[in-house]
Amino acid sequence: MKYLESRTRKLLLLGAAVSLFLLAVGVGLGQVLAIMSAAPEVEREYSALETTIVYSREGELLAGIYEEDRTYVDLDRIPQQLQDAFIAVEDRNFYSHPGVDPRAIARALYANLRHGQVVEGGSTITQQLARNLYLDAERTMTRKLKEIRIAHDLEQRFTKDEILEMYLNHIYLGSGAYGVQAASQRYFAKDVDELRLDEMAVLAALPRAPNYYSPLNNPEAAQARRNIVLQRMEQTGYISEELARRTAGTPLLTVDPEQETRAWYFVEHVRRKLLELFDEEAVFGEGLVVHTTLDIDAQIAAERGFEEAVEVGRIPSRENEDGERQPQYAQVMLDVHTGAVRSMVGGRGDNEFNRADLALRHPGSAFKPFIYAAALTEGRFPGTVVNDIPRITDHTSVANGNGPVVWPRNFDDQYRGLVSYRRALSRSINTAAVEVVRDIGVDKARDHVKSYGFSSLAEADGAEDHYAFALGGLERGVSPLEMAAAYGAFAAGGVPPEPFAIDKVTDRDGRVLYRAPPSEEPSGEELYERYIRRGVAPEYIQSFPEEPALSQENAFLMSDMLRTVVEEGTGVGAQLDVPVAGKTGTSDDNADAWFVGYTQDLVMAVWIGEDDSQPMQYTANTSDIEITGVHASLVWGDIMRPLVDPESNAAEAFERPPQVKTVTIDPFTGRLPEAHSAVTVEELMIDGEPDPIPLEIAIHMPTYLTLRRYLSGIPAHEPEPTTEVELVPPRLNAMVFDPILPVYPLDRSKERQYLGSPEGPFGPIPLGPAEIELGGTKKLKTADGEVFTGVYVIDRYEPVQAINPATGLPVGLPPGLSIN
Repeated sequence: MKYLESRTRKLLLLGAAVSLFLLAVGVGLGQVLAIMSAAPEVEREYSALETTIVYSREGELLAGIYEEDRTYVDLDRIPQQLQDAFIAVEDRNFYSHPGVDPRAIARALYANLRHGQVVEGGSTITQQLARNLYLDAERTMTRKLKEIRIAHDLEQRFTKDEILEMYLNHIYLGSGAYGVQAASQRYFAKDVDELRLDEMAVLAALPRAPNYYSPLNNPEAAQARRNIVLQRMEQTGYISEELARRTAGTPLLTVDPEQETRAWYFVEHVRRKLLELFDEEAVFGEGLVVHTTLDIDAQIAAERGFEEAVEVGRIPSRENEDGERQPQYAQVMLDVHTGAVRSMVGGRGDNEFNRADLALRHPGSAFKPFIYAAALTEGRFPGTVVNDIPRITDHTSVANGNGPVVWPRNFDDQYRGLVSYRRALSRSINTAAVEVVRDIGVDKARDHVKSYGFSSLAEADGAEDHYAFALGGLERGVSPLEMAAAYGAFAAGGVPPEPFAIDKVTDRDGRVLYRAPPSEEPSGEELYERYIRRGVAPEYIQSFPEEPALSQENAFLMSDMLRTVVEEGTGVGAQLDVPVAGKTGTSDDNADAWFVGYTQDLVMAVWIGEDDSQPMQYTANTSDIEITGVHASLVWGDIMRPLVDPESNAAEAFERPPQVKTVTIDPFTGRLPEAHSAVTVEELMIDGEPDPIPLEIAIHMPTYLTLRRYLSGIPAHEPEPTTEVELVPPRLNAMVFDPILPVYPLDRSKERQYLGSPEGPFGPIPLGPAEIELGGTKKLKTADGEVFTGVYVIDRYEPVQAINPATGLPVGLPPGLSIN
C-alpha cells in the first residue's frame, strides 16, 4: 500500500509539473503570439527615401540632395558578384530559407560562444530588411520576435529577388550612404555596375558595422573585413580560391571625400530653386533626377581662375575674427542667348553663404553702363560730349556737413574737359557719369535701370537728387547673378536673359515633371513635342521675356562702347583673342571690386570683396596691395581664356544692325565738323547724322591747316614740314584765363552750344595740350574732408575752359547752356 501511495503521489506531482509546464508554455506562447501580432503590417509596395540626383548639362553627376542618401537601382543593374558577396557574408542560405534560418542562428550562437564575443549574426537578409524598414535598433527579445513576424510576411508578399533588391537599396552602408548605388558613388565615385570585385567586397563588408568598417573612417579594418568577404565567397563557391587570393592583395583605394560634391554653391542654388518648384518631401525623398545647365569645363575654369589668383597673390588671403578667409569672391557665368547658368562660385573656405546669388554689394563703376544706356534711349549717342570738370556740390560729407564740397571726384583726380560718352565710359570718369544723369534726370535713369530686372532697388535709389546713382551708389546693392544677367542685355540685343539653373526634372522612371521656360515663345509644334505629348503642362507661360531694356541698335552701341573699355580703357586685363565687352567697378573705399563682361556667347560677373565691406587694402611681402576692378578684370580673363576658341564664331565681332551708321564728328562738340574743327573722329550712331554747329555760335578760328601751323610754331612764309610736330603739354600752374564763352547773345533754344569767341583769330581762347593744377586751397575740400587737389588735362586742339579765381576750378558753362 505504501508503495502504491508513493507511486500515486509521484504521478500526481509529475502530472502537476507537466500541467504547470504546459500552462507556462501556453502562456509564453500566447505572449509570443501577442508580441508578434503587434508587429507593423508589411506595405504592399516598397517605399523609401531616395536621393535627388543632380547632373551637369553633359550628364556628369554633381551631387545628391537628400535626407537619406539613396539612389534606387533595379536588381538587373546590380552586378551578380555584388549580390553574391552580400549573400555569402550575410545570408548564405538566402534562397532556401523561409525568412528565418535556424541553422544560421545555431551557427552564430556557436561561433559567438567559442570566441567569447559577437563575431557572427544570425539575422537573415530578410530579417535585416524587416528591421530596417519597420523597427528601431534596440536589441530586445520583443524586437526580435517582431522581426521574425515581419520577415515571414515579407517572404509571403515578395519574391526572393524582390527582397534582395529592396535590401541592397535600403541597407545603410556608412558615411551617410544608403544602398549600394549611393555607397558606390560615396566611396569610389562610380555607378554600381562599374565596380571591380575588390570594391564590391568592400560594400558587402559594411552592414556588420557601417561606420566602423567605412573605408573613409577606418581603412585598415575595412580592408581586413573585405578580405573576409572574399574568403566567404570562395567558401560558398562564388569565386575561385585563386581569384579570392589575388583580389585580397589589391590595395584599398577610395575617392577623396572632399571632392564628393562638385560645384557646391551651384548645387545649393539648385536645391533652393527645387524647393520653389516642389515640396520638401519630393526634393528630399522622392529620388528626383535634375538635369542642370552647369558646364563642367566652365566650372573648372572658374574655380582654377580664383585658385591661381590666390596662389600668385593677386587676391590676398587673411583670416577674420571668425577664422574665415578674406577677401571673399564670387562668380557667375551665363549663356547670353538663353540665361542658362554655366558656372557659379559663391565664395571660398567653409562658409556656405552663396555670394554669387545672395550677396548684395555696391557695384561702383560697373553700374555706369546702365546710365549711359539710359541716355542712349533718350536720343544721345556714343559721340555725345559731356564736360569732365570738378564741380562744387551740396553733398553730405564729413568736410562740411551738408555744405558745398568738390563732388564727385575722379579716381585719379584728373579732369579731361570735353569728352565723349565713349571716352568717359572707357576711362570710367565719375564726373561725366554724374553729368549724364543730371542731363537725363535720375527718374529716367532709374526707370531704365529697373528694366534690366534688378530686384534689389530701393525707393531711395530713385530720389530726385540722388546723383550718386550714376556711380552705383545704391541703398542695398546688387548681386553678381543679376549683374551678369543685366549685362547680358547688351549682348543679347537688348533683352536681359532670365537666369536659370535647372533645365529639366524627371522622376526616377524618366517622367518629365518640369522643364525650363524657353527663351522665346515656342511654336505650336514645339509645344506639342516638348510638353503636351508627354502630358506636361508648360507652367512657364507667364514668364516669356518682357519688353526689351533697350533697342537692338542701342544694345550694339553699348557693346561697342564697352569693347573700347576693354581695348583701351580700364578693362584691358580682360582682353582675349576674341572680341570682349565689359566694365570694371570699384566701390567707395575699395570695399568691392568688379568686372562684368561678355563675348558673343557668354556673360560673366566677377566680384571680390570683404564680407564686412571693409577696404581691401593689404600688405604682402612688404608691398601694399589695393584691390580694384582691374584685379577683377584679370581674374575674369584668366577664367574665360580657356573657354573661348579664336577659330570659332565667338571670334566674330558683335553683329551690327543695319541702322547703325558710321559718322564723322568734331570730338569736342559731338557735332558735324566745320571749318574750325582741327580734329575729327569717326563714331557710330543710329541712322541720320549729328546736328551741325549753329553758325551763329561757331568758333571764328582758322582752318585746321592754319591752326596746326600756328600751334607748331611755323611762320606763315615757311613751308609746312611733311611730318607733324608733336606738342608737349605745358604744365600751367595756377593759371587763370579770362572767360571764353561767347560775348554776344546766344540762342538759348538751341540744344547744343559750342564754346567760342568771335574775337581774334584765336582771341583769348587757349588751346591744348596743357595741364592746369586745380585746388590746393584749404577752402576747397572733398566729401571726406581732404583738401582737394587735381589736374585739368586738356587734349591737343581742345579749347581750354576758364578757371574761376574764386574756386580755382574750371567755370564750365553758365546755367541753361549745354554742350550736349
